[in-house]
Amino acid sequence: MTIIFAIGAGIFTIIGLHFYSVMMSRTKNHVLRVLSLPLFIILFVGGAVLGCTMILIFLVGDTTRPTHGNWGFLTLLVWIGTVGIYIFFNLGSLKKRFDGTGPDRQQSRTLDPDTTCPSGRGHKLGYVPELDGLRGFAILCVMICHGTQHLPGGFIGVDIFFVLSGLLITALLIEEFARANTISMLNFYQRRVFRLVPALAAMLMTYCLLTLIIRGPRSGVGSCIDAAVAFAYVTNWAQVFGFHSSFYLRHTWSLSVEEQFYILWPFILVTLLRITNVKGQAVLVACAIALFSWLLRACLCAHAAALDSIYIRLDTRADSLMIGCALGAVLFSRMVTERAKKMLQRLMVILAPLSFSGLIALSFFADVKDPRMYYFGFELVDFLTAALIIDVFFGHRSIIQKVLAMKWLVWVGSISYGLYLWHYIVYLTLYGMDFNSMATFTVGSLVTFLVAALSYYAMEKPILRLKRR
Repeated sequence: MTIIFAIGAGIFTIIGLHFYSVMMSRTKNHVLRVLSLPLFIILFVGGAVLGCTMILIFLVGDTTRPTHGNWGFLTLLVWIGTVGIYIFFNLGSLKKRFDGTGPDRQQSRTLDPDTTCPSGRGHKLGYVPELDGLRGFAILCVMICHGTQHLPGGFIGVDIFFVLSGLLITALLIEEFARANTISMLNFYQRRVFRLVPALAAMLMTYCLLTLIIRGPRSGVGSCIDAAVAFAYVTNWAQVFGFHSSFYLRHTWSLSVEEQFYILWPFILVTLLRITNVKGQAVLVACAIALFSWLLRACLCAHAAALDSIYIRLDTRADSLMIGCALGAVLFSRMVTERAKKMLQRLMVILAPLSFSGLIALSFFADVKDPRMYYFGFELVDFLTAALIIDVFFGHRSIIQKVLAMKWLVWVGSISYGLYLWHYIVYLTLYGMDFNSMATFTVGSLVTFLVAALSYYAMEKPILRLKRR
């Protein structure tokens, strides 16, 4: 019965996805195209809610039987699998519909340059070393937090990553739409796969192989299940529902949140870009989603929900990503006047150093178990990060730009993905070998940097060069 209901939820979701793709590619009625997005959201989210409701029923129905949690989570996997099978067998037609290359969209629509064009007063997306420097600061905070007891608030580095991800993904999509008057969703996801999957797969395979060799077949099978959950980018929900919660791969919850964001936000953004020429529409939608996420997190915290669960859920952490999205839509569209730029330059002289100092202070004094972080602390981190990003783009050779552009910090940021993947496992392994805190951090950081650098130069960069061909 569980599997039947899960398949039903998947079919419900597929109807929404199919309806959305057909309406966006075939109808010329502006009203129907506008309505296609909310109908898609209702049907898509409805399928997800149906699947998650079944999970909750099984979890709450009999808490003395842990198998209910496993069966409940299985329904979610079946739901994801059902949708995945549909996408796999309809990839070609979906590509034509979303890329605007189908027979009904051969004549491209004229784009109002004041809406999304990144030229003129908008920024063009290129390599910005200061953003890598900000990544370097973020990953160092996370590593020190996990490796020692001296930076308890270093977890804010994850929020910095979230803001940067929202910013860059939105910038990429807006710039592509301005250049080609369409967005290739297939190419977008191919780029994400090339960038993220190889390094993650290498880490997970190494983890499974070493566990199998060192701890034996029984532990090896459990590690393989943990790795499969991480590779499916559902670690956060597996931890929320208590399905095979991994000790060594817990940190992959943030990768799951980002991947789930990559699945949803591009569809919303491309729809907004296609159906409206209203300036700032994407900014308003991103801010609305961020506000909803923040209010949901605050309400759950006020009703004494488990903070561990609130911390890793997409719906309660989406505000960080959406603040980055809103900022990306502003920076890479023609929405900032020359007068506003000059005002921001003067303002950032004071605000940027204060923001950087604020992030450093929070990294020392913030507590992930403090309810105040869930009420306003995470929002504060997001806005401080946004201020630093604004200074990077509009500041005039500011002190913060010089700090973030330091070569060693930029290099750390360039390999930050590998550092994040490997550091947690390395630290926990050393702790398990009775290393003290300082030895764990020193030896573990050395090993992590070596492995991350090897991953970046021997695998990640060559794959990215291959992708560009």
